[in-house]
Amino acid sequence: MNDDPPNTSGVKPNIVEWFDRHWMLARDQALRQGWDSLSRPDQVLVAVGFLLDSCVGDGVWAIVDGVVTGDDEGLTVRMPDSLEEVGLAEAAGHAREIIRLRLPAGSPRKDAANRRAAIDHWVAIYHLFDEWVPEGERVMLTRLYEWYHSQGGVSAESDENRHTYMAFTTALREEYYEVIAPLIDFAVPHDGYMVFAKMFGKNEITPEKLHAAQVSGPQLAQLCDIARERHESHGISVDDIREVLRRVLLRWPPGSTRPTAVGG
Repeated sequence: MNDDPPNTSGVKPNIVEWFDRHWMLARDQALRQGWDSLSRPDQVLVAVGFLLDSCVGDGVWAIVDGVVTGDDEGLTVRMPDSLEEVGLAEAAGHAREIIRLRLPAGSPRKDAANRRAAIDHWVAIYHLFDEWVPEGERVMLTRLYEWYHSQGGVSAESDENRHTYMAFTTALREEYYEVIAPLIDFAVPHDGYMVFAKMFGKNEITPEKLHAAQVSGPQLAQLCDIARERHESHGISVDDIREVLRRVLLRWPPGSTRPTAVGG
């Protein structure tokens, strides 16, 4: 996936744009085709990228608790080695402590105490995430970018199906966020992917399944319950979920391989 041309212009690269463009593509490939389908640079990108994305979102849910529940997609245990490869040894140490502390301790009381200690390590990671290069980007993101581009031309397999699926799930994230974010205290676009992935599977969301849910009262109610649970809010209604589906299906109707219009 490292298919960007060398930067010989002297203009600063847009690191955030690079991350947004490449991380989700590699991550979706890992979900659809398996971890071993990725090159090592893309494996590191996915693992470190999940941590960085969780710093913007809910890292306690995604990593501290996710390593126990599986909501971390199995990536937390891959983070220490990946962080060390990038040159982020301090963050790697905190990730290892989170993994160690979230192992079963033998009693609910010990488990609760260890969870609190793991959250302290997550806070330490967040403080590292909040360090910036002077007149540049975040240190952690910059290290990832520089390491990735030092690895030569190794790239993940790029095929039309993967890009199509990425475009479809991006539309799902966008429309979910537009509808749901004003209704609750906090949301990020990725919440939309996770809500529908919990219903249909992380690599099994399709326009056809969304259309079936749109006309199914029980499926709409189930999606609403999943969204309420994720956001810990009852401010989301079945009508809100129906509106998300309407918007997505305007862009990606059943049987489509390309968006036909921008929903709104």
